[in-house]
Amino acid sequence: MKIVMGLFISLILSVALAQLPAPKRSVPTLIITPALQITLYRWTRTVERTAGRNSITLVYRSTQGDKIFVYHHRDLLAHGWTKVSETSKPGQHAVTYQKGGHKASLQVTQSGERVAVTVRQD
Repeated sequence: MKIVMGLFISLILSVALAQLPAPKRSVPTLIITPALQITLYRWTRTVERTAGRNSITLVYRSTQGDKIFVYHHRDLLAHGWTKVSETSKPGQHAVTYQKGGHKASLQVTQSGERVAVTVRQD
């Protein structure tokens, strides 16, 4: 009887815990300069990060360069940047932005299964 009661309680607890919402994972936001910050693309793995003065280059393992470009472009717009110019060709995107008196650029290059994203404030 004790075994049956123990199994019943375990079943009730597991069902109750399954109803709890999963905690949302926050995606890291990288602060490049006080005016420039970007959020990492969460749907693929970042295999390399290289920080420079007022810039960062992220390398993702992915074949979805266009999706990664759109994500980072929208992220910059959400952080208050305005698109000034854009140049695109297969496998490459380059956009210049402005925010107040600041200028920034986003470059995304697809090479096989690697997508390199460089964000720089000029």
